Amino acid sequence: MSRVLYQPVLNQAINDNSAIIRGCQDRLDAMVAFCENKFGSSLSEKSFLDIGSCYGFFVNSFNGLCSIATGIENGNKEFNMTRIFYPDISSQINKEDFTETIDGYQNYDIVSLLSVLHSIIISDGADHAAGILRKIDAKTNDVL
Repeated sequence: MSRVLYQPVLNQAINDNSAIIRGCQDRLDAMVAFCENKFGSSLSEKSFLDIGSCYGFFVNSFNGLCSIATGIENGNKEFNMTRIFYPDISSQINKEDFTETIDGYQNYDIVSLLSVLHSIIISDGADHAAGILRKIDAKTNDVL
């Protein structure tokens, strides 16, 4: 196995022949169960934003569950891989630095922020990360 992926992708043959850093399915199952418990069994009226969406695993997964599923990814490689691994939802993922653009986003019912804040803390400090988290919280209607 020479290929390393950060998230699983739609192509099972690629997954089977890759080392996957984050399995993601356990996180997805926990997120969906929590949201269904909070909102009832249907999420179809809810909107979802995944900050740091990587290839798009969570955007793709919530795409069929929510009325809107959007992602933000800052990494060039990850953003470009979305077009290969998740072509049907690639237009739903924006390539940008969310720390500079989050104020311009609509509010979302469910916001995912996995594996992101530690990078901000390391590069810009805890106070800056806390400020960014407050901005994200302001864009979150229900679940962060």
